[in-house]
Amino acid sequence: MTYIKKGYITQNYVEEIEKRLYNDLPLEPFLQEVLPLETVGNDHIDDIIKPGEKYTHLPFDFNHTIVTTLGRVINLNTLKMYSPRIGNSSFHMYLSAKGVKEKYKLDMQEIFLQEGWDYDFEKLTQNYVDNNWRCVYYKK
Repeated sequence: MTYIKKGYITQNYVEEIEKRLYNDLPLEPFLQEVLPLETVGNDHIDDIIKPGEKYTHLPFDFNHTIVTTLGRVINLNTLKMYSPRIGNSSFHMYLSAKGVKEKYKLDMQEIFLQEGWDYDFEKLTQNYVDNNWRCVYYKK
């Protein structure tokens, strides 16, 4: 099985695709064989979340994204954690999806209430400070 390093495409990979296109060979078996490293999916969620941390999937165009009880928002395709905007009393972030013009405002308090989790603004903020996670502070 061949892997493509994230952000790079090898010359052999390009040549194989060209060969299949020009000779009218199916691409599907080849594309299933070659998996980009950045695609992880739901199989590895247990490796990402911390012990005791719960999570939920976001709806619609963001079903590849999870929100956790520690206030983390993680893209399962890239394993990247989004950086929230933390204000005086609000904890939110803006997400965008391919092909969707509008940005989706994710309000953490709303998600926590929907899931029945305890929302504690100070605790969520402290999680980001304690774990040295990226975030943006702004004051009104």
